[in-house]
Amino acid sequence: MIMAADTFAKKLKGTGVAVNSVHPWLVKTPIVTNTYTVQRDVFFQMFFGLSQCVLGRDSWEGSQVVVHAAVSRKLEGMTGEFFGECVPCRKPSKAYNEELCKDIWEASEFYVGLTPEERL
Repeated sequence: MIMAADTFAKKLKGTGVAVNSVHPWLVKTPIVTNTYTVQRDVFFQMFFGLSQCVLGRDSWEGSQVVVHAAVSRKLEGMTGEFFGECVPCRKPSKAYNEELCKDIWEASEFYVGLTPEERL
């Protein structure tokens, strides 16, 4: 998501549209544990469940970085940033790999089925 957002931000530069990515941290929801693969892995369920209990945030807390990135006036003009804890953070090292970002973008265009006219 970070790589796609960064590429999107570059392609929309100068249009007035800001594109940023966020990390809500570990949020206490069943989204991971309800997947079929995870349901079969008892060890992962126990480990992930314990991690959520100890480190997890409730959904309201987890949503705050998303809401902040979407509506904060302090971020006007900022694009291509990665936010955690409502502040810009260093991105994972692979997010700086331009060739990988390009490949992910092109694969996304292909799988979505964009026509040449629809591509940015």
